[in-house]
Amino acid sequence: MWLDSNIRMMQQYSGDDCRVTARNQVTEVTLTAFAGAEVLLPCQGTGNNSTLVHIAWKKDAEKTSFIAYHHKRGVNNSNPHDSSRIVFRNNSLLDASILLKSLQMQDEGMYTCELIVFPQGSHEETMNLTVLVNPINSATPIPATAGLSEVPVARCVSANGNPPAGISWISNLHGNYTTTQNKSDNGTTTVTSLYKVAPTRSTDGQEVTCVVYQTASQSTIPLTIKLSILYPPEVTIIRDDGNGGVSLKCVAEANPPAGTYSWRGLPEGVETNKTSVFVKTGMNGNVSCLTSNSIGTGNDTIEIIFQDPLEGHAIGQTIILSVAVGVLLLVVLATILIVLLIRRKRKAAGFT
Repeated sequence: MWLDSNIRMMQQYSGDDCRVTARNQVTEVTLTAFAGAEVLLPCQGTGNNSTLVHIAWKKDAEKTSFIAYHHKRGVNNSNPHDSSRIVFRNNSLLDASILLKSLQMQDEGMYTCELIVFPQGSHEETMNLTVLVNPINSATPIPATAGLSEVPVARCVSANGNPPAGISWISNLHGNYTTTQNKSDNGTTTVTSLYKVAPTRSTDGQEVTCVVYQTASQSTIPLTIKLSILYPPEVTIIRDDGNGGVSLKCVAEANPPAGTYSWRGLPEGVETNKTSVFVKTGMNGNVSCLTSNSIGTGNDTIEIIFQDPLEGHAIGQTIILSVAVGVLLLVVLATILIVLLIRRKRKAAGFT
């Protein structure tokens, strides 16, 4: 109906004796531009010996135009709010191109420029406009308890991009990942990828890299994540003898760090400094250090044996006496052997 009315209008404009042959010529164009920028939607409908009578721009499957130009009535913008943002490049029938300013995601779509040209007839130029939006990227560890099951340990998010970003992972661990997409009401897409592995204590502190491919800018963004694997304390007691006693230090490797320390088996009155203790002489027995965090507990035990000074002195005297007796016995044995050898020689001489 719109086309027929404009053909009739063209006939009136050109005179009753003029005949118009309507030809539906279509040209397709692909355009891309970043959100917030300005883009030109080109449309050239006039050539030599032709006159442009009417211009109408439509978007997607809309039947009515959002902006038009008539050779008598001039410009008509169906949305007054966009009258300054969507304009003809030249308010003239010599140029059908329009400018879209301050691009928004809602501007993305298929555009059709419909022309009535005398004497050629109708002409269409179709173009697909993609509004590019660079996403906001982030990568964070997901604290996970050490275990045998495969669980998410890292998250990578590429939020509110268009077209959607691609995500891959670089890691020395034997893990897998899953990626999902969520399209928002404004047309952008958030891509979320979870890296999964069966976490162990040795996995804690290791690094994995999330690689985001931004389709809009055709660039690659690597994001490195240090993993946080939760495990109960692994405890070791370190002993250092000296200064008339023994120093004990309780070392606990844990994530999160051990919060409580307690010592067992110490003599009464011995003061502790949470992770360390000094034990003087006069004690024999086992000493244990117990620690805990939110994941579990851990402990280690060490045996301490002190000798009484008097007992040590007596043992020393006993050792000296034993050595002296041993030496005396050796002297006696040597003397007996010498005497026997001498008698044997004399006896042998008298016999010869």
